[in-house]
This record gives sequence, C-alpha cells and structure tokens, in this order.
Amino acid sequence: MRKQTLIKILEDNGFDVKIKENGEIEVQQYTPEGEDWWLYFVSIKDFVEYADNYDPEDDFTMWVEARSRDKSVPSIPDLWKDQLWKQDLLLKVAQEIEEKENKQ
Repeated sequence: MRKQTLIKILEDNGFDVKIKENGEIEVQQYTPEGEDWWLYFVSIKDFVEYADNYDPEDDFTMWVEARSRDKSVPSIPDLWKDQLWKQDLLLKVAQEIEEKENKQ
C-alpha cells in the first residue's frame, strides 16, 4: 500500500497526518474528551500492530493518575469511554488498511 492511500484512510477517520523528514508518520487527533492524541510510526505494519495491541487500560491508568493532580482531566467514566473510543478507532483504521491491502 502506498503512503498516500494510508494518509487518505487516516484523514478520512479524522486524523491530521504529517510525514516527517525521516519518513516517520505523525498523526494527531482530539478525542471526544479533548485529549490531544498523537501517534508516531514508521510503517503501515507498525500502525496495524499498534492498533491490534492497544491496551486501553494503560492510557486509562495514566489519565487517572493525572486526574489526581489536575482536576481539569475528565471524570473517570469519561476517561474510560475515551480510551475505548481510541481502541475502536484504531481497530477500524487497521481493518480499513487491511481491506485495502487485500484488494491490491
């Protein structure tokens, strides 16, 4: 799959995408609860592996700890929903990537 196809899939799913000088792909999007969410990867395979292995509990734990210091962080139920939203979006994008690759 060409990077342009990957960029289109990511952009169609609400990500801002930049290709850095070193070839790394940088993607950014705000979650429903306002997290400024950034991902960096080198290849399409890296993205799919990240999506397949994403553990919402890891990010959730980090945000719960941050909430103890910063009350502007959303409520615990909202934090959990946000992490599940990220997981669903990652898996959706990964599935779209795999479908495109299988058509080629």
